[in-house]
Amino acid sequence: DEALLLRGNEAQRAGETRQKVVSSRFLAQAHVPVLETEREFLPFIKNQCVTYTHGGDALYDFAKAEQFLIDSFFVGLPLVDLEMRMFEFTDDQAEAGASSLKQKVHQVALPQELADAVRKEFAQATAAFKVKESL
Repeated sequence: DEALLLRGNEAQRAGETRQKVVSSRFLAQAHVPVLETEREFLPFIKNQCVTYTHGGDALYDFAKAEQFLIDSFFVGLPLVDLEMRMFEFTDDQAEAGASSLKQKVHQVALPQELADAVRKEFAQATAAFKVKESL
């Protein structure tokens, strides 16, 4: 939703299908999208969001992937008002807010092959950025 607002698109916030805001303290499974990554998202990414250069490097269209997620899974869901403390504790209490949110939003680990590809791609981008900065 924030990405749409930054682009000047208020369709999600003001649309007829948009429900009201829900506090993260009262977030329930009904307030979050259900997405089967392997069946619903990865095929779209592979077919619509990845192109390859003549050298074989992958180029990703993250904007297209983001728009697909918004259009397919977030329409009709309420905005979530994330209520977390804005300072860090010096002990394990820092994880308390994040862990309570993780309990409410089901997450599935990426397949190992995809996770490795993402790490490799980001490592290459980081290395390229460091080289560019040193010039």
